[in-house]
Amino acid sequence: MDIPAPVPLSIRPAIAILAGPGLEAFLPECARLERTPLLMHELGGEKERTTVGPSELLRRTRERLAKLSPSLAPTMERWGAGALVSNAEEAADFATAGFTWFTVELGGVLAARADRMSLEELDSAIVDLEDRGIFREGWHETYVGKTFETAPGVQQTFAEEAVARAAVKFAPAFQLADEVEQAIRGCWHGRGELPDVAVSLAPASAVSTPEEILFLAHELRVRLSGLPPMAPALGHRCELGNETGDLSALGELVSGLASVSWPGGLMLPMGAMEAAGVSSARVLDATDAGRLAVLKDLATRDPRGFRAWMEAAREAFPVVRNGWPISLSEQEARCLPQVEDGELAATFLEQVPGRQLLLSTWRAVRSGALGSLVG
Repeated sequence: MDIPAPVPLSIRPAIAILAGPGLEAFLPECARLERTPLLMHELGGEKERTTVGPSELLRRTRERLAKLSPSLAPTMERWGAGALVSNAEEAADFATAGFTWFTVELGGVLAARADRMSLEELDSAIVDLEDRGIFREGWHETYVGKTFETAPGVQQTFAEEAVARAAVKFAPAFQLADEVEQAIRGCWHGRGELPDVAVSLAPASAVSTPEEILFLAHELRVRLSGLPPMAPALGHRCELGNETGDLSALGELVSGLASVSWPGGLMLPMGAMEAAGVSSARVLDATDAGRLAVLKDLATRDPRGFRAWMEAAREAFPVVRNGWPISLSEQEARCLPQVEDGELAATFLEQVPGRQLLLSTWRAVRSGALGSLVG
């Protein structure tokens, strides 16, 4: 099967799929929803990175695609090669390898303490950010006292203190976005149309607000090329691994976020969005479903390896659970049942507690010695 090279997707509606074993199971959904496949990649641990870098990941993906059924060929006439990146070095490596989409993970760098700062601390932090050049002189005049229409008949006005707290909270994210943008541009020079750069505030327990999205839209518009889509933090209304929560509340939340004039559109988790009846997102994110599919394959072909993965997840959980929108407690994670090999997938991948444990610790376990089990 002849597979064309990946390309930037511009404003085309897409579905983000984890590039790995089993990705072909998700491609029919792309055809059904008339969305472009966006195959997402992530780097493993240091041991794996010595032999598997971005170029090798892309080569493996194209080999998998070449083996697809001919009936799926039309789905791959145009596709994007995506990368999850958390720093400029990773972005540069993926850009050099020819990746055409970058999702910059900003959720882990936000200065959450901004919401609790005294006015004196807040003023000092703003002065420091201006001195460091993260905010230009007079930047606040864009917001303070101005009225923004976020939707027909819906207006938003920023108070000076609210703008200051948002600036301090998101300053590390802007700094990281600037660094990633420069790295990508430097490695992409001369290749034509620039790749897509998306930003993600997920996962996080604190829900993104329309005011925050409006502020981010204005700031990122001048910091990133194109019109970057964004994955907002949906909090406990969209619990990780649980698509059966309060769907009416989730639909209202997403509608409120989508009403903001965010030029690049939203990236939203596919399962929860379809269940809530929300389909307007520019990118539907099915990467978590892909991770579960990979782990299901591991449980089936290598029960011993899956048990080792589960034990590593239990050990990592107390450290990584903070900030994730999950209901699973440390006690529940320690007390998951012992089952026979044939029951592993049904017990831990088809039930909410197991999914929450495995998804919240995916990156921690994937970057360790066991990462090669799902390479």
